[in-house]
Amino acid sequence: MAPNKAAKQPKKVYDYSGLEKGMRCQAESDGAWYAAEIAQVSDSKSRARAPVKVSYNGYEGYDEWVSGERLRSKALKVTTEKKEPKTKKEPKVIKVGDKIPAITIDEGFNPIGKVDMAEATKGKKVIILGLPGAFTPC
Repeated sequence: MAPNKAAKQPKKVYDYSGLEKGMRCQAESDGAWYAAEIAQVSDSKSRARAPVKVSYNGYEGYDEWVSGERLRSKALKVTTEKKEPKTKKEPKVIKVGDKIPAITIDEGFNPIGKVDMAEATKGKKVIILGLPGAFTPC
């Protein structure tokens, strides 16, 4: 059996409005969390991926732009994106006693031979089979 695919985690949405310059936080770098201070919070679209500039405490000149995934702060609000469940479309099935729609289909490989389904099945009991065909002229 094929392995089960891991369920996708819902996308996290970060609200940076509570962050201000000078606030203390923790920032992740190379898998470890370090004490840092927020130097700037940008609203620019070009900074949407990493809108917060942090300065690591004890490391002069190592300022870095980071995203919400790499920040720990009580002022950073995180919500998950909720997806609407997909609704299944009911297949269109012709039931016993239903009228056949008035459609015209090709008869076999002959593009000249057209068949009107409503006319061909009028007053008869029929079974209609449709098969997908690879490399058929359409």
